[in-house]
Formats: sequence, C-alpha cells, structure tokens
Amino acid sequence: ILRYYKPEPSTDPDPSPTPSIDFLLDSSLGLDNGTEVTSFTSDGITVTFDKGSNTNAPKYYSSGDAVRVYGGGTITVSGAEMSNIAFTFGSGDGSNEITADNGTYADGKWEGSASSVIFTVNGTSGHRRFAKISVTKK
Repeated sequence: ILRYYKPEPSTDPDPSPTPSIDFLLDSSLGLDNGTEVTSFTSDGITVTFDKGSNTNAPKYYSSGDAVRVYGGGTITVSGAEMSNIAFTFGSGDGSNEITADNGTYADGKWEGSASSVIFTVNGTSGHRRFAKISVTKK
C-alpha cells in the first residue's frame, strides 16, 4: 500500500529574509540643486545614471527631492546577482514609460535574475524623478 502525505503549508515567515539595499536619492546626498548625477555604490551594487540618447544628463533637483532622468536616459543597476529592484518616484514625477532590458518590469518594480539591468526612460522628451531605488540581492 502506497500512502501519500501532503504537508500543510508553512505559515512561518522566512527566518532570514534578504534585506534590500536602499539608495535614497534625496537631500541626504549633499548635492546642490541641478548637480549632474553619475553613480552610487553600496554593498556591492552600483547604480549608474546616463543621459543615453538625450542631450540632458540626469540631475538632482531639490524641487521634488529626486534625480531627474530625461527621456532617452538610462539607469543601470549592476554588481551582485539580483532578484528585485523597486523604484520610488519623486513628487512632480513625469509619465514616461520605463522599460528593462531583461526580467519583468511593471509599475516601478522589476523581478528577475540578473547581475545587470538597464532601465530606459522612453521618449525623446519628458522625464521621470527617482527618489529611491531598492535592490534585493539573491
């Protein structure tokens, strides 16, 4: 006689959740209003901002307390293997669509498995304002 045992699903939270690495893109950076932003590194993860096909480089603005990336600009998140990246947008945020070169991206959240993800702020005008980027390593 074969017997099948199906255990009950666990209700215990994961005992060791992976904490996210948060890049706060606000006045705590000590940047002057209108300062061009290039990259930040923390805990093995680097976030790089680039003007891409736009003539305007990404800049920190105190109005909105965020980094503004113009249409055609990119944000590259790289370093260790990552499973989640989440954006918090600043006040006065634009409406340009954002796409990722791999994984799944929707509504400010990326999921996948990669050591590098390039996000593009689509369009030839307009912008998006990034106040915080949270990265979860695998």
